[in-house]
Amino acid sequence: MKKKIMAWVLAFLIIFLQMPTLAFAEAKEENQAEKTYTIPVQLMHAYNPGKASMGNGALIHEAKVVVKDGKVQVDLTFKGLEFMNMYGHLTKLFVYKDNIFPGTETSPMKVIENMQDTGLDGKTHTFPKVLRFEMDQKAFLQAECIWVQVNVDAMDALNSNMQGEASYDKIIQGAGAQNAKLVFDLTEMKKDLEGGEEPPSPQPGIADKKALIKAIQDYGNAGGEAYTYESNTRYIKAYQNALTLLGLDASQKVINEAVKNLKSAYEGLVKAQTPSNGGNSGGNNFNTGTGNQNGNNLNPGNNNQQQANVITYQVPVEVLKAFDSGYSMANNAINHTAYVEVSKNQCRYNVQFGPMQRNFGGKTLTGNLYNLFILDGGERQANQGANNTWSWIMNKKADKVRIKVWVDAMDHIASDTEHGNPLIKGKGAQEAILSLNWNQAKEVSRSGTANNNNLFQAGFQNSQTTTNTDPFKQTETQKTVTSQETAIKSKTGFSDTNGHWAKTAIDYVTGKGYFMGIGGGKFAPDETTTRGQFVTVLGRMAQVKTKDYSSSSFSDVAISSYYGPYVEWAAKKQIIQGVGDGKYDPNRTISREEMALMIRNFLKATGRTIKEKQAASFADQEEISPWAKDAVLEMAKLGLVKGTDKGNFEPRGPFTRAQVAQVLYNIDHH
Repeated sequence: MKKKIMAWVLAFLIIFLQMPTLAFAEAKEENQAEKTYTIPVQLMHAYNPGKASMGNGALIHEAKVVVKDGKVQVDLTFKGLEFMNMYGHLTKLFVYKDNIFPGTETSPMKVIENMQDTGLDGKTHTFPKVLRFEMDQKAFLQAECIWVQVNVDAMDALNSNMQGEASYDKIIQGAGAQNAKLVFDLTEMKKDLEGGEEPPSPQPGIADKKALIKAIQDYGNAGGEAYTYESNTRYIKAYQNALTLLGLDASQKVINEAVKNLKSAYEGLVKAQTPSNGGNSGGNNFNTGTGNQNGNNLNPGNNNQQQANVITYQVPVEVLKAFDSGYSMANNAINHTAYVEVSKNQCRYNVQFGPMQRNFGGKTLTGNLYNLFILDGGERQANQGANNTWSWIMNKKADKVRIKVWVDAMDHIASDTEHGNPLIKGKGAQEAILSLNWNQAKEVSRSGTANNNNLFQAGFQNSQTTTNTDPFKQTETQKTVTSQETAIKSKTGFSDTNGHWAKTAIDYVTGKGYFMGIGGGKFAPDETTTRGQFVTVLGRMAQVKTKDYSSSSFSDVAISSYYGPYVEWAAKKQIIQGVGDGKYDPNRTISREEMALMIRNFLKATGRTIKEKQAASFADQEEISPWAKDAVLEMAKLGLVKGTDKGNFEPRGPFTRAQVAQVLYNIDHH
């Protein structure tokens, strides 16, 4: 018994003697010396890796970060944003609670300093200049990015329902809000705080996404059109949110909530689709029938009506955001009546867009949609007709159509043309969803052929969307596969390459079948190239047999996609590597240094030998990533790649379609 008592006393004394030390350690932590850093920062697109956000041009790309007592205080500085002779400003910036995205709670950053500057209306207004947020030091150092929501007055103005001369008091704050992410370069800060050693980065995939993947498989691609517009909209939001989460490091709580919401939204669709009264839905019935049903029967069976080859319907349509809830900016520009021509198992969709226009201080801010792509398993260009009408063919009456639009104003902002940078068409491309309300569709005509004279009288002023004699005979750009695979080859050039520095190379590679146009007799030489597209042209050059590849090594590459077999070929040949976590990131714009490394690996894998032509060095070669430096210099010595007029290589700059064409041309003409 005495031994036990002595043991307890000894343990108590040890703990008591350690208490001052522990208290001192805690005090030391609480009284951490303040440190201040200047950290590089970029405002990047929320969903497209490597793409800058629209508001990036307004951000001063150095943040002030103060570290003290286990907390960080981050100050961001902003300036006016010039575009298309207008001058906009960031008005508010919000951070997502606990840095969880997609999340439901945000808090505004604190305004530390304001500035007086000229606004959209030409008058002087007060705008935030320095904004601040605070968070836990450890969380900040381990975060891949900081998720934010951005308000810019010009975007809000375009999305606010204003008529005539606009003023700031009519702008709806947040109407054009965009999600984005702040990406900090913490390399030097981590080295200083951690004594020269960077802490391990957080492992991707912190949540189990198996349930999310299964939910998308079970509840994705819900069929049927005879359900309410509200249930359709709810389902779209839940489905797109689930897809977005697959590419993000989200918490298990957020993943579980997304699964729950998607299942609930799907069940809502099923319930809304279930007909009542023994099959009489009492509204629009899209199924083949044999009796007298109420409402419009869009696929009439034996209902004593004369059959027609083509039936045309007016369908209410709106444009929703592709990744978030709410309406897309393009919703203010679309004619909200679509015309859909149905013939057997094919449908042609016809929509019309007008300009998005706002007047400020005697100046007009106008955004014009000038290109439209359909994203249905690939990317194909819609056909443009008179009065900015667009048409495309699908094999079903779809309630939702995923699209990508090019708007000139967005391209100017994304290209930062006001500071002398060249306009890159499509750089400000935005994805959206056309939501068609079939529940309120109306039949407007029946005929033996499409494009009858009554088609557009109600809304499109008799404009024709195409001159095809048979509108359901698909052209190469109308097939339901990517335009990269089917656009017309050109041996003589394109309408947008005349006088272009790379015209000879473009005509050569398209004639060889390495590259395709984008449709409409255009090549889009200055459009950027993605990692998936670049591997595809390399695969075509190597005459890869796509049928030899039936499965994918990457979770974000579907073998059924146009680039799927080529990516798998390139992986097997060690031409490419993934980006981690079993992914390839095929839709990210390829950088010039990535291109150089892939070209070197391609030459090795295909046994091509090219003699050195010249010595090579670049003024900015110290900025080339270590893993790519040898490849860049080697490809330069072979004469396959060149620098800019200033002697720079610009390793992280984008690689355009024209530049790809020139490299392929150089390889074949070494």
